[in-house]
Amino acid sequence: HEASLQGLEKQIWERMKPWLDEAGIAPPKLSDLLERDRSLRKDQVPELYGVLSTLFEDVVVDVGRHVDGRVREVFDLADEIFLVSGLDAGTVYSTRRCLELLKRLEVDAARIRLVVNRHQDGKISNEDLQAAVGAGVFWSLPNDYRPMSSALDAREPVVLDSPGSRLARSYRT
Repeated sequence: HEASLQGLEKQIWERMKPWLDEAGIAPPKLSDLLERDRSLRKDQVPELYGVLSTLFEDVVVDVGRHVDGRVREVFDLADEIFLVSGLDAGTVYSTRRCLELLKRLEVDAARIRLVVNRHQDGKISNEDLQAAVGAGVFWSLPNDYRPMSSALDAREPVVLDSPGSRLARSYRT
């Protein structure tokens, strides 16, 4: 079993190298790995997650839109699941459907955190979203285009590139 784990760890490292920047940060999104490598089996996900947990203090998994057995395994392993939504009608509808799917998969609702991305005052409020999807909003990130665009261009987190921006402050609150 130890040799199997070491082999898996080496494979993970080799797959992560192309995504690492100069600082050794920016591991791949699981959705990218799943698209590129169909050989990752559901039963390997706990080992992969375990290895990543030893390499990184926090493991953030972007599972994309495709839910299969491997993604369901990630849901089972996660301490928290952050579901990102917006305040437009189409995204609210998709968020409701995703929450319904998580319920059918018997994911504990107490682990699901609903995050509103690009919040701005408009036709749909956080309260409208909560009523439509049947879940409370955990966090709202303001729609702050210029600092976010600048941070992306600089390849820096917005809290470093534009620390005084509404968006950067929202991460610290």
